[in-house]
Amino acid sequence: MHSTTSARVAAAVLGIEAAGVLVLALWQVLALLAGDTESVTSAVALIVLTAVGVAAVAAFAAGTARGISWARSGGIVVQLLVLAVAFGAVAERLARQAMGSHWRFRGFLATPGNAKHPVLHIQDFQQD
Repeated sequence: MHSTTSARVAAAVLGIEAAGVLVLALWQVLALLAGDTESVTSAVALIVLTAVGVAAVAAFAAGTARGISWARSGGIVVQLLVLAVAFGAVAERLARQAMGSHWRFRGFLATPGNAKHPVLHIQDFQQD
């Protein structure tokens, strides 16, 4: 199949994500070697699962670049999982905020593309 520009961009994004997960795996190996783990068995299992994730995301990137449909589907699943983890991290931070407390938000307003209204992009928040 012929690869479109959007498929090449998607493949590049997946490739960058695969590289990021590889860095995470290397960080996990360094933590294991430094003795910064409570359970060696759990740490090794996590490293193996992370390495499998690197291989999968890299395969999705390569397949998407070649225009293979199963790779695009896998890439979409990866994006959904990334969003789920990100929302979970934000929810965890929100759960630790005291009710009635004052919060400080950092971000920016932008009007994307041909949109009629600006969108507030919150990049960080913390309790004052």
